[in-house]
Amino acid sequence: MLQDNAGNFILNLHVWGEHEHPTLTKSATNNGNGLILYLKVQDLEKCWEKAKLQGTTIEFEPQLNESSGQKEFALRDLDGYYLLVSQ
Repeated sequence: MLQDNAGNFILNLHVWGEHEHPTLTKSATNNGNGLILYLKVQDLEKCWEKAKLQGTTIEFEPQLNESSGQKEFALRDLDGYYLLVSQ
C-alpha cells in the first residue's frame, strides 16, 4: 500500500486471487483484468443516482466495505473496466 502524508491511498497492490476482488480472480486477458480504479467522491449518493441513470453495468450497490470502513459501490465503464466509487 502506498499512501500520501495525509493517509490517503495512492496505490494498492494485491496478489492474484487474494481478497476476492472480481478482477483479480482469473488471469485471462480482457479489459480491466487485474485493475480496479478507485474513485473517491464527496457525495456518494449523488454519484450512485447518476450511475443508475447512465445505464452502466452495476457490479454491486452501495454497501459498507468492512476493510476500509467506507461506503462504496462498483460498476463497469464502457470499456469494461471495474470502477469502485467510494465516499
